[in-house]
Amino acid sequence: MCDFVNYDVTIHEELTTAELADLLESSADFLHYIGHADEEGFRCVDGHLDADSLESVGVEAFLLNACRSYEQGAKLVEKGSTGGVVTLAEVVNSAATKVGRALRGC
Repeated sequence: MCDFVNYDVTIHEELTTAELADLLESSADFLHYIGHADEEGFRCVDGHLDADSLESVGVEAFLLNACRSYEQGAKLVEKGSTGGVVTLAEVVNSAATKVGRALRGC
């Protein structure tokens, strides 16, 4: 059984590069990114967002639930985030789901 804690959660889907940049630069305690990432950056509906292009990062902690998200996560830390969970290789959906559930405590 899982005891749920109330969180103030906002869900964003199918973001543009500008919208994702705004989210990453905004103040937030935690960001859980579910999507795709590669050497070009985070895949958005209109292209890729490289975290290196951000002025600063306002997200304190993050989970980048995407394949090969280490480089983007390192750039988020360089730009101001405290830290987060990243991946070094391909991630299958079942494993990504398990990590997300474990992180929330259920």
